[in-house]
Amino acid sequence: MSNKTQDTNQNFDSQQNENKNKTFKKEPLSFFTIKLLLLILIFTTLVAIIISSVYIAQIQYENVTNNKVTKTINQKTENYYDILEKRCNGNSCCLSSLKFMRENNYKEVNKDYKCSDGFKAGGLRCITSYNWCKPIKTARTEIDTIFDYIELYLKNNKQIIEIKSVPNFNIPKDIDEIQIKKYFQIGDIYFAFVCRANMNSPISSDSKFSGILTAKSEDTEWQKFFEIKNLDGAKNNPLLFGNEKEKLFLAVVDAKGAGSGEGIMKLIASDDFGKTWQLDRCFYYGVYACLPKSFSDFDKKDCIDNESIFNDITNEFEINQFNKSIGKQELIIDKNCKNIDLKTNNIGL
Repeated sequence: MSNKTQDTNQNFDSQQNENKNKTFKKEPLSFFTIKLLLLILIFTTLVAIIISSVYIAQIQYENVTNNKVTKTINQKTENYYDILEKRCNGNSCCLSSLKFMRENNYKEVNKDYKCSDGFKAGGLRCITSYNWCKPIKTARTEIDTIFDYIELYLKNNKQIIEIKSVPNFNIPKDIDEIQIKKYFQIGDIYFAFVCRANMNSPISSDSKFSGILTAKSEDTEWQKFFEIKNLDGAKNNPLLFGNEKEKLFLAVVDAKGAGSGEGIMKLIASDDFGKTWQLDRCFYYGVYACLPKSFSDFDKKDCIDNESIFNDITNEFEINQFNKSIGKQELIIDKNCKNIDLKTNNIGL
Protein backbone atom coordinates (compact mmCIF):
# COMPACT_ATOMS: atom_id res chain seq x y z
CA MET A 1 0.00 0.00 0.00
CA SER A 2 1.31 3.46 -0.89
CA ASN A 3 2.20 6.15 1.65
CA LYS A 4 -0.46 8.37 0.21
CA THR A 5 -3.18 5.85 0.89
CA GLN A 6 -2.02 5.37 4.48
CA ASP A 7 -2.12 9.10 5.12
CA THR A 8 -5.60 9.28 3.77
CA ASN A 9 -6.83 6.49 6.08
CA GLN A 10 -5.19 8.07 9.12
CA ASN A 11 -6.83 11.38 8.41
CA PHE A 12 -10.22 9.68 8.06
CA ASP A 13 -9.86 7.84 11.40
CA SER A 14 -8.75 11.00 13.13
CA GLN A 15 -11.76 12.85 11.82
CA GLN A 16 -14.13 10.11 13.06
CA ASN A 17 -12.65 10.20 16.59
CA GLU A 18 -12.99 13.96 16.73
CA ASN A 19 -16.63 13.77 15.69
CA LYS A 20 -17.26 11.11 18.39
CA ASN A 21 -15.82 13.33 21.10
CA LYS A 22 -17.94 16.20 19.97
CA THR A 23 -21.08 14.02 20.09
CA PHE A 24 -20.66 12.77 23.68
CA LYS A 25 -19.10 15.85 25.22
CA LYS A 26 -21.51 18.02 27.29
CA GLU A 27 -21.00 21.50 28.48
CA PRO A 28 -20.63 21.56 32.33
CA LEU A 29 -23.39 23.40 34.34
CA SER A 30 -22.45 26.77 35.58
CA PHE A 31 -22.08 27.37 39.35
CA PHE A 32 -25.06 29.74 39.32
CA THR A 33 -27.35 27.14 37.74
CA ILE A 34 -26.37 24.50 40.29
CA LYS A 35 -26.94 26.92 43.16
CA LEU A 36 -30.36 27.89 41.80
CA LEU A 37 -31.46 24.26 41.49
CA LEU A 38 -30.36 23.53 45.05
CA LEU A 39 -32.28 26.51 46.36
CA ILE A 40 -35.43 25.41 44.50
CA LEU A 41 -35.08 21.86 45.90
CA ILE A 42 -34.58 23.14 49.44
CA PHE A 43 -37.53 25.53 49.14
CA THR A 44 -39.97 22.89 47.83
CA THR A 45 -38.85 20.49 50.58
CA LEU A 46 -39.43 23.10 53.27
CA VAL A 47 -42.87 23.94 51.85
CA ALA A 48 -43.83 20.25 51.84
CA ILE A 49 -42.63 19.85 55.44
CA ILE A 50 -44.56 22.93 56.58
CA ILE A 51 -47.78 21.80 54.86
CA SER A 52 -47.47 18.28 56.35
CA SER A 53 -46.78 19.69 59.82
CA VAL A 54 -49.81 22.00 59.65
CA TYR A 55 -52.05 19.12 58.49
CA ILE A 56 -50.80 16.77 61.22
CA ALA A 57 -51.18 19.47 63.87
CA GLN A 58 -54.74 20.16 62.75
CA ILE A 59 -55.67 16.46 62.98
CA GLN A 60 -54.06 16.17 66.43
CA TYR A 61 -55.90 19.27 67.62
CA GLU A 62 -59.25 17.91 66.40
CA ASN A 63 -58.58 14.55 68.07
CA VAL A 64 -57.64 16.20 71.36
CA THR A 65 -60.71 18.46 71.21
CA ASN A 66 -63.03 15.54 70.42
CA ASN A 67 -61.50 13.45 73.19
CA LYS A 68 -61.94 16.28 75.68
CA VAL A 69 -65.60 16.78 74.69
CA THR A 70 -66.30 13.03 74.80
CA LYS A 71 -64.52 12.69 78.11
CA THR A 72 -66.45 15.62 79.56
CA ILE A 73 -69.79 14.21 78.39
CA ASN A 74 -68.95 10.76 79.71
CA GLN A 75 -67.82 12.14 83.04
CA LYS A 76 -71.09 14.05 83.43
CA THR A 77 -73.50 11.31 82.31
CA GLU A 78 -71.82 7.95 82.69
CA ASN A 79 -69.01 7.80 85.19
CA TYR A 80 -71.19 7.82 88.32
CA TYR A 81 -73.38 4.97 87.15
CA ASP A 82 -70.43 3.12 85.58
CA ILE A 83 -68.77 3.00 88.98
CA LEU A 84 -71.97 1.64 90.52
CA GLU A 85 -72.22 -0.93 87.72
CA LYS A 86 -68.73 -2.25 88.46
CA ARG A 87 -69.72 -2.66 92.11
CA CYS A 88 -72.66 -4.86 91.02
CA ASN A 89 -70.18 -7.39 89.67
CA GLY A 90 -72.84 -8.85 87.35
CA ASN A 91 -75.50 -9.42 90.05
CA SER A 92 -78.94 -9.27 88.39
CA CYS A 93 -80.77 -7.64 91.31
CA CYS A 94 -78.09 -4.98 91.66
CA LEU A 95 -78.09 -4.27 87.91
CA SER A 96 -81.90 -4.02 87.84
CA SER A 97 -81.84 -1.41 90.59
CA LEU A 98 -79.04 0.47 88.80
CA LYS A 99 -81.08 0.50 85.58
CA PHE A 100 -83.94 2.13 87.49
CA MET A 101 -81.55 4.71 88.96
CA ARG A 102 -80.14 5.60 85.54
CA GLU A 103 -83.59 6.01 83.99
CA ASN A 104 -84.78 8.32 86.77
CA ASN A 105 -81.44 10.05 87.46
CA TYR A 106 -81.55 8.91 91.09
CA LYS A 107 -78.47 8.97 93.32
CA GLU A 108 -77.51 6.51 96.02
CA VAL A 109 -78.37 7.13 99.68
CA ASN A 110 -75.58 8.41 101.92
CA LYS A 111 -73.50 6.16 104.18
CA ASP A 112 -76.17 6.39 106.90
CA TYR A 113 -78.84 5.24 104.40
CA LYS A 114 -80.47 8.67 104.55
CA CYS A 115 -81.48 11.26 101.97
CA SER A 116 -81.47 15.05 101.98
CA ASP A 117 -84.63 17.08 102.66
CA GLY A 118 -87.30 16.61 100.02
CA PHE A 119 -86.17 13.08 99.20
CA LYS A 120 -86.82 9.63 100.62
CA ALA A 121 -85.01 6.31 100.32
CA GLY A 122 -86.20 3.62 97.94
CA GLY A 123 -85.01 0.31 96.52
CA LEU A 124 -86.03 -2.98 94.92
CA ARG A 125 -87.36 -5.95 96.87
CA CYS A 126 -84.17 -8.01 96.61
CA ILE A 127 -81.14 -8.23 98.88
CA THR A 128 -78.44 -6.76 96.63
CA SER A 129 -80.50 -3.80 95.39
CA TYR A 130 -79.04 -0.31 95.56
CA ASN A 131 -80.92 2.12 97.82
CA TRP A 132 -81.58 5.45 96.15
CA CYS A 133 -83.03 8.83 97.00
CA LYS A 134 -86.19 9.89 95.17
CA PRO A 135 -88.33 13.03 95.42
CA ILE A 136 -91.09 12.85 98.01
CA LYS A 137 -93.43 14.93 95.91
CA THR A 138 -93.69 15.28 92.17
CA ALA A 139 -95.60 18.14 90.61
CA ARG A 140 -98.80 16.87 88.98
CA THR A 141 -101.18 19.53 87.81
CA GLU A 142 -102.79 18.05 84.70
CA ILE A 143 -102.54 14.31 85.32
CA ASP A 144 -104.87 13.09 88.04
CA THR A 145 -105.40 9.35 87.49
CA ILE A 146 -103.44 6.25 86.63
CA PHE A 147 -105.31 6.10 83.32
CA ASP A 148 -103.98 9.53 82.36
CA TYR A 149 -100.44 8.38 83.05
CA ILE A 150 -100.94 5.26 80.94
CA GLU A 151 -102.37 7.40 78.13
CA LEU A 152 -99.37 9.73 78.33
CA TYR A 153 -96.87 6.87 78.08
CA LEU A 154 -98.68 4.96 75.34
CA LYS A 155 -99.04 8.07 73.20
CA ASN A 156 -95.28 8.53 73.56
CA ASN A 157 -94.72 4.99 72.17
CA LYS A 158 -93.81 3.42 75.52
CA GLN A 159 -94.25 -0.34 75.91
CA ILE A 160 -95.43 -2.38 78.89
CA ILE A 161 -92.60 -4.77 79.71
CA GLU A 162 -92.26 -7.62 82.17
CA ILE A 163 -89.60 -7.08 84.86
CA LYS A 164 -88.15 -9.23 87.61
CA SER A 165 -88.23 -6.91 90.61
CA VAL A 166 -89.86 -3.69 91.81
CA PRO A 167 -89.44 -1.15 94.63
CA ASN A 168 -90.51 -2.30 98.07
CA PHE A 169 -94.22 -1.37 98.08
CA ASN A 170 -96.52 -2.45 100.91
CA ILE A 171 -99.21 -4.97 99.95
CA PRO A 172 -102.96 -4.45 100.68
CA LYS A 173 -104.14 -6.32 103.79
CA ASP A 174 -106.56 -8.59 101.92
CA ILE A 175 -103.79 -9.93 99.66
CA ASP A 176 -101.02 -12.37 100.58
CA GLU A 177 -97.51 -11.87 99.22
CA ILE A 178 -97.51 -15.44 97.90
CA GLN A 179 -100.28 -14.42 95.45
CA ILE A 180 -98.04 -12.00 93.55
CA LYS A 181 -96.62 -13.78 90.51
CA LYS A 182 -95.36 -11.28 87.90
CA TYR A 183 -94.28 -7.65 87.63
CA PHE A 184 -94.65 -5.19 84.75
CA GLN A 185 -93.61 -1.60 84.10
CA ILE A 186 -94.37 1.31 81.79
CA GLY A 187 -92.54 4.58 82.50
CA ASP A 188 -92.58 5.03 86.28
CA ILE A 189 -95.75 2.95 86.75
CA TYR A 190 -95.49 -0.59 88.12
CA PHE A 191 -98.00 -3.42 87.90
CA ALA A 192 -98.21 -6.73 89.77
CA PHE A 193 -100.22 -9.84 88.88
CA VAL A 194 -102.23 -11.23 91.79
CA CYS A 195 -103.48 -14.83 91.45
CA ARG A 196 -105.97 -16.66 93.64
CA ALA A 197 -105.76 -20.34 94.53
CA ASN A 198 -107.25 -22.78 92.00
CA MET A 199 -106.36 -26.14 90.48
CA ASN A 200 -103.82 -24.55 88.15
CA SER A 201 -102.39 -22.26 90.84
CA PRO A 202 -102.04 -24.26 94.07
CA ILE A 203 -101.04 -21.52 96.50
CA SER A 204 -101.66 -21.38 100.25
CA SER A 205 -103.96 -18.39 100.44
CA ASP A 206 -107.62 -17.84 101.27
CA SER A 207 -107.73 -14.46 99.54
CA LYS A 208 -110.45 -14.17 96.92
CA PHE A 209 -108.78 -11.28 95.08
CA SER A 210 -107.28 -11.78 91.64
CA GLY A 211 -106.31 -9.02 89.27
CA ILE A 212 -103.62 -6.36 88.99
CA LEU A 213 -102.06 -3.97 91.49
CA THR A 214 -100.36 -0.73 90.53
CA ALA A 215 -97.99 1.82 92.07
CA LYS A 216 -95.85 4.73 90.98
CA SER A 217 -92.15 4.92 91.73
CA GLU A 218 -92.55 7.38 94.62
CA ASP A 219 -95.42 5.49 96.28
CA THR A 220 -95.09 3.33 99.38
CA GLU A 221 -98.06 1.00 98.81
CA TRP A 222 -99.61 -1.07 96.04
CA GLN A 223 -103.14 -0.09 95.07
CA LYS A 224 -105.72 -2.13 93.17
CA PHE A 225 -105.75 -1.22 89.51
CA PHE A 226 -108.59 -3.61 88.65
CA GLU A 227 -110.15 -6.75 90.00
CA ILE A 228 -111.16 -9.85 88.07
CA LYS A 229 -114.75 -10.48 89.05
CA ASN A 230 -115.57 -14.15 88.51
CA LEU A 231 -118.96 -15.51 87.49
CA ASP A 232 -120.44 -19.03 87.77
CA GLY A 233 -117.88 -20.13 90.36
CA ALA A 234 -114.91 -19.55 88.06
CA LYS A 235 -111.49 -18.69 89.47
CA ASN A 236 -109.80 -16.70 86.72
CA ASN A 237 -106.21 -15.49 87.07
CA PRO A 238 -104.17 -13.06 84.96
CA LEU A 239 -101.74 -14.64 82.50
CA LEU A 240 -100.39 -12.01 80.07
CA PHE A 241 -100.41 -8.20 80.09
CA GLY A 242 -99.21 -5.72 77.49
CA ASN A 243 -100.09 -3.22 74.79
CA GLU A 244 -100.22 -2.92 71.04
CA LYS A 245 -99.71 0.76 70.24
CA GLU A 246 -102.38 2.56 72.35
CA LYS A 247 -104.48 -0.53 73.07
CA LEU A 248 -104.12 -2.57 76.28
CA PHE A 249 -104.48 -6.34 76.37
CA LEU A 250 -104.95 -8.75 79.26
CA ALA A 251 -105.21 -12.54 79.04
CA VAL A 252 -106.90 -14.38 81.93
CA VAL A 253 -107.47 -18.10 82.32
CA ASP A 254 -109.69 -20.23 84.58
CA ALA A 255 -109.23 -23.85 85.71
CA LYS A 256 -112.20 -25.32 83.86
CA GLY A 257 -110.24 -27.40 81.40
CA ALA A 258 -110.23 -31.15 80.89
CA GLY A 259 -107.19 -31.65 83.09
CA SER A 260 -104.78 -30.04 85.50
CA GLY A 261 -103.06 -27.00 84.02
CA GLU A 262 -105.80 -26.46 81.42
CA GLY A 263 -108.66 -24.00 81.23
CA ILE A 264 -110.58 -21.45 79.18
CA MET A 265 -108.52 -18.37 78.35
CA LYS A 266 -110.11 -15.00 77.69
CA LEU A 267 -108.33 -12.16 75.85
CA ILE A 268 -109.60 -8.82 77.12
CA ALA A 269 -108.89 -5.44 75.53
CA SER A 270 -109.16 -1.77 76.52
CA ASP A 271 -109.31 1.16 74.09
CA ASP A 272 -109.43 3.83 76.80
CA PHE A 273 -106.18 3.10 78.68
CA GLY A 274 -107.72 0.73 81.22
CA LYS A 275 -110.92 2.53 82.20
CA THR A 276 -113.19 -0.06 80.56
CA TRP A 277 -112.53 -3.54 79.19
CA GLN A 278 -114.21 -5.73 76.57
CA LEU A 279 -114.04 -9.46 75.96
CA ASP A 280 -112.17 -9.79 72.68
CA ARG A 281 -111.37 -13.48 72.01
CA CYS A 282 -111.65 -16.86 73.74
CA PHE A 283 -109.39 -19.95 73.52
CA TYR A 284 -108.91 -23.37 75.04
CA TYR A 285 -105.72 -23.19 77.09
CA GLY A 286 -103.78 -26.38 77.68
CA VAL A 287 -100.69 -28.44 77.13
CA TYR A 288 -101.73 -29.54 73.63
CA ALA A 289 -103.72 -26.42 72.80
CA CYS A 290 -103.02 -22.70 72.99
CA LEU A 291 -100.04 -21.78 75.22
CA PRO A 292 -99.17 -18.18 74.22
CA LYS A 293 -96.03 -16.50 75.54
CA SER A 294 -96.80 -13.20 73.82
CA PHE A 295 -99.85 -11.62 72.20
CA SER A 296 -98.58 -12.42 68.69
CA ASP A 297 -98.92 -16.12 69.58
CA PHE A 298 -102.72 -15.81 69.58
CA ASP A 299 -102.68 -15.74 65.78
CA LYS A 300 -100.63 -18.92 65.45
CA LYS A 301 -102.16 -22.24 64.43
CA ASP A 302 -102.28 -23.83 67.90
CA CYS A 303 -104.37 -20.97 69.24
CA ILE A 304 -106.55 -20.41 66.17
CA ASP A 305 -107.46 -24.12 66.06
CA ASN A 306 -108.65 -23.88 69.66
CA GLU A 307 -110.51 -20.56 69.42
CA SER A 308 -114.21 -20.07 70.17
CA ILE A 309 -115.71 -17.62 67.68
CA PHE A 310 -118.16 -14.94 68.80
CA ASN A 311 -121.55 -15.14 67.07
CA ASP A 312 -123.08 -11.67 66.64
CA ILE A 313 -126.58 -13.14 66.27
CA THR A 314 -126.63 -15.40 69.33
CA ASN A 315 -124.25 -13.17 71.30
CA GLU A 316 -122.34 -16.29 72.34
CA PHE A 317 -118.91 -17.80 71.78
CA GLU A 318 -119.17 -21.00 69.73
CA ILE A 319 -116.74 -23.76 68.81
CA ASN A 320 -116.88 -26.90 66.67
CA GLN A 321 -116.13 -30.04 68.66
CA PHE A 322 -116.25 -33.73 67.82
CA ASN A 323 -119.15 -35.49 69.55
CA LYS A 324 -118.27 -39.15 70.16
CA SER A 325 -121.93 -40.06 70.75
CA ILE A 326 -123.05 -39.01 67.28
CA GLY A 327 -119.66 -39.52 65.60
CA LYS A 328 -119.37 -36.10 64.01
CA GLN A 329 -118.54 -32.43 64.61
CA GLU A 330 -121.13 -30.23 66.27
CA LEU A 331 -121.33 -26.54 67.10
CA ILE A 332 -121.51 -25.89 70.84
CA ILE A 333 -121.71 -22.74 72.96
CA ASP A 334 -118.70 -22.23 75.22
CA LYS A 335 -120.29 -20.73 78.34
CA ASN A 336 -116.93 -20.45 80.11
CA CYS A 337 -115.86 -17.72 77.68
CA LYS A 338 -118.19 -15.38 79.57
CA ASN A 339 -117.51 -16.42 83.17
CA ILE A 340 -115.73 -13.15 83.91
CA ASP A 341 -116.58 -9.54 84.51
CA LEU A 342 -113.89 -6.92 84.93
CA LYS A 343 -114.24 -4.25 87.62
CA THR A 344 -111.85 -1.36 87.31
CA ASN A 345 -111.00 0.64 90.44
CA ASN A 346 -110.86 4.27 89.35
CA ILE A 347 -108.03 5.42 91.60
CA GLY A 348 -106.22 8.75 91.28
CA LEU A 349 -102.47 8.62 91.80
